[in-house]
Amino acid sequence: MKVNKNVHQVVSPEASLELRLSAASGAAGLAPPDMLTAVILLTRDADLKIKKTATDTLKKFPPVELLAALEEKLDPAVLKTVTRVYKKNPAVLARIITNPGTSNETLATIAKSAGASLTELISEQTERLRGSKDIALALAANPETSDELLLRIKEFTGSGEDSGDYGEIEEFEDENLFQMVTRMTVAEKMKLALKGNNEARGLLIKDSNKIVSSSVLKNPKVTDEEIIRLTASTSASDDLLRQVSRGKKWMKSMQIRHNLVTNPKTPLALSIKLIRGLDKQTLEKVGKSKSIPHSLANEARKMLILKKKHE
Repeated sequence: MKVNKNVHQVVSPEASLELRLSAASGAAGLAPPDMLTAVILLTRDADLKIKKTATDTLKKFPPVELLAALEEKLDPAVLKTVTRVYKKNPAVLARIITNPGTSNETLATIAKSAGASLTELISEQTERLRGSKDIALALAANPETSDELLLRIKEFTGSGEDSGDYGEIEEFEDENLFQMVTRMTVAEKMKLALKGNNEARGLLIKDSNKIVSSSVLKNPKVTDEEIIRLTASTSASDDLLRQVSRGKKWMKSMQIRHNLVTNPKTPLALSIKLIRGLDKQTLEKVGKSKSIPHSLANEARKMLILKKKHE
């Protein structure tokens, strides 16, 4: 971190112990931006007493001076530290959001859990949003972000009309999305599952937490093709398959019904129940299948005979 002469003279290892200790306590007579920078640097001082004093000073930095310091462009590392220490202080976070020295990483960290008013403030940083997918993704995963705001972010980022609701986050790369998801809380994953795009849904449907994976099925953008893949997968959980079977719109697809009936993860009682809704062509396929329980194939053949009798 590069510092000016005023800061350097009170934090340098060559400075006297007394001078560094005075600066660590916030009594070096520096301007607020320089004092904040000096205190943060001294939290890493080799002397344990100075380090502790600086840490205590940072936690109790005079509010007026702290806000004044944040009005000036500060080093990204300084702003990152202040964000970590004052993560529950909306007034401080608001100044950090608008500070030109704030890194995209820090802004994304704030966006991830900011309250409604702060997410609005972040959305006003249009150039940042255009240049950082991580910030946009963090906003999309934040439960406090409104649908209206998500649509506005879409306009800021220049997403095409074909990309759909910005909550789908169409343009994020797999690696970035995966890395972000691994750092998400359950609530954040649920938010993304409910609003995410095909890539996000494909990732979260496999989440070990049932609440997260089931949230994907509530996403209004889920397609029949996705459900067909899910019901055909032998790695799908029986809980997800049960939920699919309760979806009236999905049960209109004979392919989905067929997949549910023949998927070994589908409870046998449910498979037998679903057989009654199959058409003749699908019943013939199920009845001839050698990869399902014999009792299930027999039930399909019985239903086929009944349907032919009622023609």
